[in-house]
Amino acid sequence: MLNGICPSCGSATVHTMERGVCADGSDAGLAIRGSWSGVNSQDYVCVTCGYFEKHFPQGKALEKVASTWPRVVPIDRIPPNPA
Repeated sequence: MLNGICPSCGSATVHTMERGVCADGSDAGLAIRGSWSGVNSQDYVCVTCGYFEKHFPQGKALEKVASTWPRVVPIDRIPPNPA
């Protein structure tokens, strides 16, 4: 999305805004779960398909995510269930 092309649908209808989506619903009027006040994220939305990305700067915001959010295990690294 950083290049202006949506990775989901391939269109060039990506829009961006700093803190476009905030936890308290301010700025763009959209809200997400969590407390991110004071974190300057850059938000990207494809207005064709609705695909959304939020990019956080290096530092405390990413440290908070790493220490509090469950990690997604890549599907190719999940051991198979024994039959």
